[in-house]
Amino acid sequence: MKEDAKSQSDNCLNELSKLVLVNNAKNDDIGVQNENGRRCKSPEELEPWDLTQLNIEASIMCMASKVKNLCRSVTKSGATDCGERVADQLDWVQELTPSVRKLLQALDCLWRTANLMQATYLLVEPLQLSFQMGTIQHRRDIVFTHVLTSVVVSILTRLWCQNVDAHFLTRLSKVGMLASFEGLLSCHGDEMGMLEDMIVAIEDLGRITFRVRPTTDTESVPTPVVEGGRLLMTVYIPVPEAVLRIMGSPESSKGFSFHINPVFFNIGINEQATIAERDSCNPSCMYSVPNSARKSITCMHNTTTNQNRFGDISLQDKINADGLEMLREFYNRYRHVPIVIAERNRRPSICESSVCVAELLEKLSASVHSKKGKNVEILQISAQICRILNGLRFTSCKSAKDRTSMSVTLEQCTVLKEQFDLAEHEFLRALECMRCEGTRRENTLKNAGVKKYAFNALQLMALPKLYRPPAGTYGNVQT
Repeated sequence: MKEDAKSQSDNCLNELSKLVLVNNAKNDDIGVQNENGRRCKSPEELEPWDLTQLNIEASIMCMASKVKNLCRSVTKSGATDCGERVADQLDWVQELTPSVRKLLQALDCLWRTANLMQATYLLVEPLQLSFQMGTIQHRRDIVFTHVLTSVVVSILTRLWCQNVDAHFLTRLSKVGMLASFEGLLSCHGDEMGMLEDMIVAIEDLGRITFRVRPTTDTESVPTPVVEGGRLLMTVYIPVPEAVLRIMGSPESSKGFSFHINPVFFNIGINEQATIAERDSCNPSCMYSVPNSARKSITCMHNTTTNQNRFGDISLQDKINADGLEMLREFYNRYRHVPIVIAERNRRPSICESSVCVAELLEKLSASVHSKKGKNVEILQISAQICRILNGLRFTSCKSAKDRTSMSVTLEQCTVLKEQFDLAEHEFLRALECMRCEGTRRENTLKNAGVKKYAFNALQLMALPKLYRPPAGTYGNVQT
């Protein structure tokens, strides 16, 4: 009988707990009408801490007083029958139920207050962490500003300085524009940090909305306008009204929105990349280094191994694999956009008629997943695909004047060969001419004060053959 009375008492307490939870749920579901007439959840106001403490103490004191009174009544009655004892216990439950209910309500208020205080405490950052987060955000803003400026200038150049047809504009409004970033950084030292900065900045481009709008009569120089903040940003790109009228739709003549589809590929080509690849247990990474230079590089590697200065190229492999998947995803959307009927009979470009993007993607996939060291074929194939898909091209290294010059001039000669019928036997001659004269040499003069690429003899031997400057154009220049 005592066990039955105890179980009945526990059931009563459980029912009281459920009753409190149900009442709280009902109170939470009660909404108020806002200005628009819609029902919304009313804000939950917490009791003052002093009042909650007072309610808990009062409930406990009330329960203790009732227990003492019930004990006295049981002692005075002197009940010996089991039935009488059960009745006394049931009287205890009835007497203590109101006090238990009040105690549960007070404890519920205590729990909500403690939960809010814990959440507030977790939101408070230590001073050192707050300063570090501010520094990181400032660094991220600086890097993103550079990337956004480059992309906006490239878009303006594409829409203002090149021929634009309805085919290009239709796909631009449907799937956006491809932006291919080529990196020549090694996975070591400061360049490792630059590589990580580029990854974040390029990913941030995906959340930017670009809006094409017709130019106004008072706008003599096309000036883009940026609106919004970090989380939601819109860049307005002015274009001539004649360009928008090409699409033939009244809605399109007012402008349209699109997004950038960024892809990033990186291959380190300097001597630091050679050692980083050697640390990755990749025996093919020394393919471009002559035997005379391997001994020197091996000594450098043995000296720095114990200091753990050089890492591996796992980050580079992940960058290229992710770039491949994003390029495939963009192409799958790009090829399903219907071609404008008026453009079906247009003369295809040399790139479009000579190669198939699907085949190039398979070739690029094989190169990305191969274990070949300094596989610059990845950069060349991705650049070719980008040109076919009317995308934007960006190339950078540490200072954007030495390795970048080698890559840019190589791509220029490749374009001459593919689209302007440059003879095969004249390819290397044109490549050497572009590196000896013109913009690339002037760029080195403005940056370092000398018309020389900053390569020494050891660095030159570590570069792939097509990325080596001509004799007399390089030297040990401080950059």
